[in-house]
Amino acid sequence: MRAIPAFAMKGVARLHDIKARITGREPDITPEAAYFVCHDERASSRRAKDVLGYRETALSLSLKESHDWLLSQGLSAVEKAFSAPLSKEILKLMP
Repeated sequence: MRAIPAFAMKGVARLHDIKARITGREPDITPEAAYFVCHDERASSRRAKDVLGYRETALSLSLKESHDWLLSQGLSAVEKAFSAPLSKEILKLMP
């Protein structure tokens, strides 16, 4: 599969945007989405570490804490879709 040049993707996105404005339908790709796909944006947490004392957290711990919070708020999709034992089994699979 060949990559689409950025200028072509951005042009197609502009055309889809114009078509969407005329037809009232959602575009397949927006100019903003094309920009996002075509540019390599990077962010650094250095300032948050220096100024706020931010500490990075392991993904598994972040997921567990997020899941626990969702449960405490009654917002867990896992709990709503499945029984509680299933979500506990999923958590066991996380490192």
